[in-house]
Amino acid sequence: MSRFGEWRQPSEWTRSQIAIAAAVGLPVIYWTCFGSGRRKKRHAGPTGFDHFLKEAPAAPARHATDFGSFLKQKGGAADQRAAQLLAEQQAKAAGPPLTEDSKVVTILYGTEYGFSKEIAEKLRDSLREQPPYWPRVVDMADHPEGLDLAREQALLVVCSTQGDGVPPAEAREFCDWLASSAVPDEALKGVNFSVCALGDRSYEHYCACGKAVDLRLEKLGAQRFVERAEINREDWPTVDGWLANVAAALKNLPLKPASETGHLDLGKTSAVESGPRWGKNNPYPGRVLAIEGLCHLENADDKDTVRVEIDLGDSNITYLPGDALGIYPSNRPEDAEQLLAAMGAQGDLLLPAPAWPRRLGPAGAVESDKIPLRDLLISAYDIRAPKPELLQMILKALPDHHSNGLPNGATNGAANGVADGHANGLSNGHANGHMNGDSSCDKGSPVQQAEKVRAVLASNVEKYLAPRHVSDILADFPAARLEPPQVLAGLRQLQPRLYSISSAQREGATRVAVTVAVVRYDALGRNRVGVASTLLAERLQVGDTVPVYVSRNPDFRLPEDPEVPIIMVGPGTGLAPFRAFMHHRLLPDPLARDEPAETVEDPVARAVQQEGLADTSPAQARNPAPAAPPPAKVAAASAAGNPSSHQLATAATPGKPAHSAGFDAATIQGGSRAGPAMLFFGCRRSDQDFLYGDLLQGWHHAGHLELHTAFSREQAGKVYVQQRVREAGRRVREVPEG
Repeated sequence: MSRFGEWRQPSEWTRSQIAIAAAVGLPVIYWTCFGSGRRKKRHAGPTGFDHFLKEAPAAPARHATDFGSFLKQKGGAADQRAAQLLAEQQAKAAGPPLTEDSKVVTILYGTEYGFSKEIAEKLRDSLREQPPYWPRVVDMADHPEGLDLAREQALLVVCSTQGDGVPPAEAREFCDWLASSAVPDEALKGVNFSVCALGDRSYEHYCACGKAVDLRLEKLGAQRFVERAEINREDWPTVDGWLANVAAALKNLPLKPASETGHLDLGKTSAVESGPRWGKNNPYPGRVLAIEGLCHLENADDKDTVRVEIDLGDSNITYLPGDALGIYPSNRPEDAEQLLAAMGAQGDLLLPAPAWPRRLGPAGAVESDKIPLRDLLISAYDIRAPKPELLQMILKALPDHHSNGLPNGATNGAANGVADGHANGLSNGHANGHMNGDSSCDKGSPVQQAEKVRAVLASNVEKYLAPRHVSDILADFPAARLEPPQVLAGLRQLQPRLYSISSAQREGATRVAVTVAVVRYDALGRNRVGVASTLLAERLQVGDTVPVYVSRNPDFRLPEDPEVPIIMVGPGTGLAPFRAFMHHRLLPDPLARDEPAETVEDPVARAVQQEGLADTSPAQARNPAPAAPPPAKVAAASAAGNPSSHQLATAATPGKPAHSAGFDAATIQGGSRAGPAMLFFGCRRSDQDFLYGDLLQGWHHAGHLELHTAFSREQAGKVYVQQRVREAGRRVREVPEG
């Protein structure tokens, strides 16, 4: 348990939607992992714009913030208007220089998906307009060993909470340091602080991380000068209230100038120190070794899942079962072209590189301060989920009935604000109305479009934005005129996707694998796809590189004692971490080999070697043929069959053969050293999406795993893992007893 107590409390079993008949008092570990599952049908009825206006309930509008911090100081654009906007944005991004009279305010944030960063940067931009404050933004992830907080006079903390009340993955080490004895009581006496805690009320441990930080700072002697704010999801009115309270209260603090606090060194060096060599802010360019289709596809609605193996090369990256692999995706080129058309912009227009760590190109290196707009839309920005600021900007670009046809406001909005980090989207391109001639008439007059924007802002903004991409928003309001820099101003950074690692490093020290369900769905009558899953399944080729990093998950681990029984529940791609668990348990530790190991051939690797599939083409790998069913059922609740012959595309690693799901023929430890393991797995059909079926059945027949399966569509009534767990209630109670 963490020193902060509530950070690491276990999940309620009811959250897993599995009921186990009786609890046992002996040592046993239970896990439940669910894959991506079926997407919620969020738009069952008509999804047109007019229908939305009729049904949308009231909800507050969200305010805009500034784009400045996203851009580096150098830059320009092809036309004079864009150049002027960029100059204004970049000047604001740089901020005032640090002087002896500056009063430093430190804004510390911990984030998983960028919202905390967005709030921190909005607060920074607001304080910059109130000299002599000199606000600096610091990421907890950049200081895993801690930070000298004792010299701070005003410390503002914005931190989100993940899962069962734990800190964001990248901020975990900093939070552990803050909670440790390395920071003695009363160490922060004289520091004034306030915390903005982010969370989601649908979770039990609401805002737990922010609350823990708040209480810890108080215990360390710091003085709370503004009460803690607790933010439910993206409640911007509450956020803005906290920002206003902070700005007002700062005026009453007797802050000393930088010349007296020892902060002048911040003007000479970067305010943010570099973190670990490879991590979220500096991902490693991993080379794709294999892309393997795990399902037999016959119909368009069949579930598609792939295994992707990546070479970690000389990175020295390590991971443990239970960790996740962060993968930075890129948008489909055709989606970027669609947005370019909606913007009325040229793809070769050069714009400044974003200030966040770049991942353009095979090695993620920044080769120029100016990047073609097309490349930015593909590799740097999220063009899927527009943020509410988009609508505010569009409204300013449209006329109203009071303005005689002139736009709302003197400027078109980028300088008026859009968001920094978390940003979710933005808006109507430079020449929406240009691209289709008079097509804007189909959406009503400019004044009518402005009224529609107001109607959305006065209703449920989230509901309106949910099914729409940025290009869809622009198409709804073609009369608005926004320059490309303004559009980018409202786009958030393209965030990494986290996938449970499905390999154990004992299989191959420099390789890592993930198991990914390919996402496809319909919205607004259009076919949509998952950005990262389709990149991995369809657009990447063996030999390509993709930016990756390991996201640690210390709350999801095997017991240290390998003889402790484990019970695992993992339908669909929820199986992924348990494949890693089993390999880690069964394979010998290369650093501690005290006794001879029993060699048991991995059935999947054997199939690959016997059939010569290491040279299978990518086209063959994407749709493997079904294998012959095994001779008998697996356990009482399982069914025969296996969905694929595990054909794959691979790239050989020097000195090592290219294998399928097991990397190499598995060397298994003697059974006496590994305790009982029970797995409940579910999918649709044994001959379609039984992931790693050969491997699981091989382990079962070898006595390493007790396998229970639920194939929901192989009988008249659907059967799910919940039912199998109930049916095996007696066995579940027996496993801990050996």
